[in-house]
Amino acid sequence: MKKYVESMKKTYTNELGRSAVQYLKAGLDLFHKQRQSYYAQPQIALGNLAIAVELMLKTLIAKNNLGLILNKIPLELKVVFSCPESIPESFKWRRYDIDLRSFAYKTIELNECISCFYIFFPELKQTLQPHLKFLSNFRNMSLHSALPSFQQYELDRVAFLSLQIFKILRDNKILEIFAYLPSEKDSKFLDDFKAERIERVKKIIEKAKEKSRKISHKGSAVILDPAGIWDAYVFTCPICDSDGILNGYTEDDLVEDEDGFVPILGFFADAFNCDECGLSLEDVEELELAGIDTHHDRSDDQDRWFAEMGHPFEDY
Repeated sequence: MKKYVESMKKTYTNELGRSAVQYLKAGLDLFHKQRQSYYAQPQIALGNLAIAVELMLKTLIAKNNLGLILNKIPLELKVVFSCPESIPESFKWRRYDIDLRSFAYKTIELNECISCFYIFFPELKQTLQPHLKFLSNFRNMSLHSALPSFQQYELDRVAFLSLQIFKILRDNKILEIFAYLPSEKDSKFLDDFKAERIERVKKIIEKAKEKSRKISHKGSAVILDPAGIWDAYVFTCPICDSDGILNGYTEDDLVEDEDGFVPILGFFADAFNCDECGLSLEDVEELELAGIDTHHDRSDDQDRWFAEMGHPFEDY
């Protein structure tokens, strides 16, 4: 049974990967044309790149465990994909073979793919989460509706994300058999994106400084909504000294000291916004360019965190 599962996993990985690369090529080609034309519409490029990212994530997940990307499959198949080495030879797998090979089972949604991606690559969550969240918000709109006013920088973010995800899969030898080398246009875009980000942050900071000079009242305070407290963190704006909001996520972990393992709680920031001066930063790199720390200790909130989330380290 293990050989059959491996062969099916290879089939899905190959087919999903092949489709992902084709959408990536088409999306990047449209994207580069979009950058060269003032009148070009971003929706088609965004739609193709969104599909490419989704298929690349599904390729990654299928490579690790095919059962994770298939939605509402029979219990028997869930067991087969989870522990194929335990399935006896008498198992009647052929009744499911045709449906599997014809891709009859629906696959999971983009947001579920993103959640799985963070499990496989937790070290990349803080860096890529703002871009993946942005893509998730506009994905369905770009494919099934019409986009509202869309800025070039927003489309650039999607192209940047698609190339980053492709590099991750290529570096992990998941897409190695599909010949696609980033073009000169791709490489130049990535260089330009980095330079433009630096210039963009400079302008944002200067604009915030200019606005802060006109603020006559003392800096305002911010109170977080209890429902979203773990996705936000109050932080003093480096421009106007008012309370601003860092967006991101809270996670617990263990550190070892002389007394054993100690639970800690940290906040991982990936965006910032200040309503007073208008300083708005949209990813980790922008936070760092503005001199804002991207990791904050939330150990003072541990009691509330463990009360709401449970204590995962009680056995230590």
